[in-house]
Amino acid sequence: MAEQNNTFNPDEMPKLYPEDLAGGELLRTLTRDFDQDMTQMNFLRVVSCLRDSYVWMPCKVNLTAEQMQQIQAGGTPPDPRGIPMMPDVLSDGQNAYLAVFSGEDQIGNEYGTGYMMMEKSFMECVDMADANPRLAGILLDAYSVPFGIERKYFPLIRQLPSNLVQEDEEGTAPDETV
Repeated sequence: MAEQNNTFNPDEMPKLYPEDLAGGELLRTLTRDFDQDMTQMNFLRVVSCLRDSYVWMPCKVNLTAEQMQQIQAGGTPPDPRGIPMMPDVLSDGQNAYLAVFSGEDQIGNEYGTGYMMMEKSFMECVDMADANPRLAGILLDAYSVPFGIERKYFPLIRQLPSNLVQEDEEGTAPDETV
């Protein structure tokens, strides 16, 4: 039997296409694998996938009294780009984490009408969490198979190369032959 190499090499990670990441199923599979076998290799597989993923972030909508009256009177809701929103923060009693979800189906019923779900690149979420010193990290899929990323891992995630295959202007991936 060949000797198994347990050294993580991000360049050996499989290339990912946008459709591989769509819906978050691959990410959920990797987090379940980590939950079953909490090895460094499985952790690195998850964060390597997260690095290229988009996640859903619940945000508390902060409407002014005037905006609320406008909506209650049957008026047109304001343009969402002009509404201040606060990303949701979950706490374990000691630490606070930015809440993100791998897919809309993972969000659960905990978020009511006062929240808007925003799709963001995970790297943007890392920057947001890093800019807030009261956050200990990011919590993915808090209501199913939770995966916590402590702040100390943000530099590692930023250094990981992308495994996402970008399409060129003609709509084909660089490795594809026509």
